[in-house]
Amino acid sequence: MGVPVNDTISWQRITKSVDRVRKSATEQLIHLWSQNKGLDDYPAYWGDELEYCIVKLDQQTRVANLVPCQDDILNAVEHHCNTIARSEDSVEVLSEKKEYEQLTLQPEFAKYMVESTPGTPYGGGMEDLLSVESNMRHRRSTIQKYIQPDESPMTLSMFPNLGATDLVGEKNSNQTAAKKSQLDALMSDRERYHALHDNVCAHRQQKLDIKVPIFCDQNTPSQTHDIKHLNGSRGHHRSSSSYISLDNMLYGVGGCGLQVTFQAKNIVEARMLHDQLCPIGPIMLALTAATPIYKGYLADTDVRWNQAAAASDDRPEEERGKAGRSGHYTSPRWSLASSFIAEDPRLRPEYQKTPLEVDEDSKTKLEDAGMDPLLSTHFAHVLSASPLLMTEGDLQSSPETDTNHFDSFSSSVWPHIRFKPPPPGSDIGWRVEFRPMEIQITDFENAAFSIFMTLLRRAITHYNLNFYIPLDRIEVNMERAHHRDAVREEVFFFRKEVYPTGIAGHERLHQIPVDQEYKEMTINEIMNGTMPAGQSPNDAAHFPGLIPIVKRYIKESNTDVSVESKLSEYLDVLEGRASGRLWTAARWMRSFVHTHDSYGRDSTVGEVICYDMITAMSAMAKSRRNVGPMFSSN
Repeated sequence: MGVPVNDTISWQRITKSVDRVRKSATEQLIHLWSQNKGLDDYPAYWGDELEYCIVKLDQQTRVANLVPCQDDILNAVEHHCNTIARSEDSVEVLSEKKEYEQLTLQPEFAKYMVESTPGTPYGGGMEDLLSVESNMRHRRSTIQKYIQPDESPMTLSMFPNLGATDLVGEKNSNQTAAKKSQLDALMSDRERYHALHDNVCAHRQQKLDIKVPIFCDQNTPSQTHDIKHLNGSRGHHRSSSSYISLDNMLYGVGGCGLQVTFQAKNIVEARMLHDQLCPIGPIMLALTAATPIYKGYLADTDVRWNQAAAASDDRPEEERGKAGRSGHYTSPRWSLASSFIAEDPRLRPEYQKTPLEVDEDSKTKLEDAGMDPLLSTHFAHVLSASPLLMTEGDLQSSPETDTNHFDSFSSSVWPHIRFKPPPPGSDIGWRVEFRPMEIQITDFENAAFSIFMTLLRRAITHYNLNFYIPLDRIEVNMERAHHRDAVREEVFFFRKEVYPTGIAGHERLHQIPVDQEYKEMTINEIMNGTMPAGQSPNDAAHFPGLIPIVKRYIKESNTDVSVESKLSEYLDVLEGRASGRLWTAARWMRSFVHTHDSYGRDSTVGEVICYDMITAMSAMAKSRRNVGPMFSSN
């Protein structure tokens, strides 16, 4: 969420100053765009972002608990790095310096969380991809040095029993209030996170109540404090309206994520990548499903995207799904990308989602400065919502050569694909951030999905691939990706012809009804394709599959045979997930709960089940490869 914050100000003060700051932000954006729109020939650097939660496994009590040791870890690492920086250079010191240069650790929203990135971006070569897993393993082992032996840095999308106490039966209000207070105490001490939380609540003016459909088993209780019905009744416990009630931001942004960011050659390529990665988001969300448990209950969903969106949704009730300041739809801050932005002859107006909330004054100024309508609409949408984080310093006038005012707007919206301008005064180019994937249990899996996305990104630019479908179909796909075992049970809208058709082909495509350009496919068909062996990849009668496209790109790039062989190990994870041969983390977790001796067929994941499951996951994370049923078809 990227704004440096000291002396943060309240939502009330933000709203009083927002119009003036928005004007300054628009001027800063115009200057930033004008200075950087001509940048070209930037290398295809990229990086990943992993988040960890620190978990203590108490063997005597068989309880797994989160450990609020964020500051301890970060302070200890900083102190150690300062110490070796002052040490006389020796073989040992230089080696240690090199190790710490390979990673960066940062705070996150909760005290039990730490964020990590590689110390420097990965390069654009095939061999560079083989360093991803080792770098991830290095980051995990580095964190482990600064915690206790019975504590582990876990890549968990959501800690299964966060907020769970006395899971069976009614809970009185005193217990509920105490637990909520405990959750609030787990928020990071960093001022920026408290300001974010307080300003979201101040604008929403309503108690947070995230409704997650519960998985109704044979003995699921009809109603407790945590399980409710939409009609408020105590009807049959298998009612489809039953849901788990979540009332704290930690249930959304207190979970770990996996993101990858790509630097583009220039702004044209960055805009193209933004658009082409948009339809990929829901597919990767389903493939990486890893969040089937909330508050100690099995949910009837497998991923956390909607919960993260709801937890950070600051809109008052009257703004949700209704017209905003300019008479258009007011979208949540955490959401699907609002529009396509590439000046691409393949982009049809029918693909866009309209109407879109924009700041009209900003849009006019951007276009008067020479920015095209697609990009000006995108940024005017970013500028339409008030910032969630501002400081006393931000209220002062700021030169157009700075970007602090624009950053306060840009860092307050989190679409599934983020289009990121170059930071001023840096050697960084235009970037695209891919955000929908769920984090995986092991470094091997997280590396596999990061590497695949990087290879797909390269194949998109190499072959000029076309994945355009209407944004409202992508929105449907995002909802389907939440469904239980969506990777095997759901179908998703996807474009039928993805290879280029030439200029004449563009004219022909614009004459075809949009709804004939795509169809519903299984993820197995999308990922592994329907193309018979030996068939031409341009055969329109069959879908080539994203993995075969990537493999074709690897071969045509004259990749060393040994590198190709190692890359195929990572691609096998995605092939197996898509076909159902390999399990998602969500499917494995459900199976673990259902087959545990203490499970009572009541949707409840008790402390012992949670402890045993986290223990098994910790063992997986420490091995080079996953073991057990997650990598089995049985």
